[in-house]
Formats: sequence, structure tokens, C-alpha cells
Amino acid sequence: MGVSHCAVCGATLDDAGFVQEYWVGDDRQFLCWCAACGAMSTVVLTAAVVSHEPEH
Repeated sequence: MGVSHCAVCGATLDDAGFVQEYWVGDDRQFLCWCAACGAMSTVVLTAAVVSHEPEH
């Protein structure tokens, strides 16, 4: 599993973009550049997500 779509515009990165995978600790990080919208972003796949439920 990796990154196949732009996090900003949703375009497919397979043909029109650049994705480089690297690791920081247990987290998989992807540096992404999208040719369709020109956005550069980092997508992080973490080993675990710790969050809270906001009050309703």
C-alpha cells in the first residue's frame, strides 16, 4: 500500500506526479508532487493513531 492520488486535488500520481517513500521510525512517509495542480505534500502512514472523541 502506498500513495497513488494527490492529497490536494485527487489526481492520479501514477503518470502525472512524483512519489518518494522514506521511513522515519515506524512511520512510512511519502513525499508527493502533483503535476496536475503543482502541490507538494507529505503523506504519513503511521503505525498507530491516538486521538480523542470531541464532546458533543
